[in-house]
Amino acid sequence: MSKTDTVYVTGAAGMIGSNIARALVDSGASVVGIDNLWRGTRANIAEISMRPNFTFRHADIISDHDWYLDMSEDSVLIHAADIVARHRVRFCQRMERVPEERPD
Repeated sequence: MSKTDTVYVTGAAGMIGSNIARALVDSGASVVGIDNLWRGTRANIAEISMRPNFTFRHADIISDHDWYLDMSEDSVLIHAADIVARHRVRFCQRMERVPEERPD
């Protein structure tokens, strides 16, 4: 990846997203971190926020429709946002078998 490419990381203030963003910034990439700070924290990106090749956007990727407007064909998007938790979807701890439908 050349240094002219911009990498957008959703969920950039979360545990996983912040580590992805940090590795990219350390490699010299220009990084735009997007997070609504619902579960992520500014502390997770405090170190890289001071770096010239990192920009933070406080935005919700579902309801804010301008966070991606400056993306180009050469931009890269890494999606690490926790959309499932945002909508309060719960996963079962056990699998339940759905009865088979039998043709008559």
